[in-house]
Amino acid sequence: MTGNIVVDSPFGRLVGFENHSGRTVLDTGQQALGTVRQGFGNNGDTGDEGAIVANTIGTYLHGPVLPKNPALADHLLLGAQSRRYDVDELEPLDDELALRAAKVAAPRPQGPRSRSGRDDGACIASRPHFAVCEKSPDPVPDPGTS
Repeated sequence: MTGNIVVDSPFGRLVGFENHSGRTVLDTGQQALGTVRQGFGNNGDTGDEGAIVANTIGTYLHGPVLPKNPALADHLLLGAQSRRYDVDELEPLDDELALRAAKVAAPRPQGPRSRSGRDDGACIASRPHFAVCEKSPDPVPDPGTS
């Protein structure tokens, strides 16, 4: 399961790259990191991506996942800083470049549509592990509108 992936999560729309042959099935009641909009996710069938347990996040997302998803990066940094240094908020940074990178990556997902029941027709598979996008998924918000 290889290609770009778009995931709806508590940290907003996440974009990344997945390259794995693993098939993870979450236990009943286990919280997923998010729901796959495009790509494969944990197993290509359930529509789940990753898992969250307490302050730990597991995911198949990689390829510059933290630079493209500043809200997720901020969550992880704040968790580490608050535990070690009793920090309760991060100094704001300009996320414009990161959000632009995510916006460029989001309409380029590969792989099947999510098996989560949504079928927005955004991409059609033209051969295994490759998709042709007819229209892009909902865009990542422009920096000026977030």
